[in-house]
Amino acid sequence: MKDGHELVFRPAGRRDFSEVRLLPEDRREAFWVFPAHNYPIQVSELARNMKSRRDVTVAEYAGAVVGFANLYHVAQGRSCFVGNLSVSSRLRRRGVARRLLGAMAGKARSGYGVQDIHVSCFSDNLKGLLFYQQLGFEPYGMQPQMDWDLEPALLIHLRRGVRALELMGQI
Repeated sequence: MKDGHELVFRPAGRRDFSEVRLLPEDRREAFWVFPAHNYPIQVSELARNMKSRRDVTVAEYAGAVVGFANLYHVAQGRSCFVGNLSVSSRLRRRGVARRLLGAMAGKARSGYGVQDIHVSCFSDNLKGLLFYQQLGFEPYGMQPQMDWDLEPALLIHLRRGVRALELMGQI
């Protein structure tokens, strides 16, 4: 980034979750990022749920947590999902999400030998779907769900080769 600060990716700790829970701008975004949680997102619930995830990671910029992601459903040597990808609204459209996704792809390839990265994105998250499409993700399935208001929601599953994503993260 051009203001002298570096974007740093590091393991997330419980102390980070108070900032992570505030990354989504509003209730709708919070559902897209943390659909298994309740609103408002609680630090204790987030910490408990992250125990089942791998490589729980924050992006830090100028001393503040500005991004978050993790891995789940890891199938050694085959595939995994990147979950809970979120970036602070003040740093969106500056490459943070792309770089964070690239960092997660690198962790998945080097740590677990995966070949494919999967993500899930709700159908009403148009910016998210366009972001993944721009990175070459392709949809392969849909999963009906209920949102926090018990309204129908559709989760779209997408995938992409891990090596291509890792290279994007290094740009």
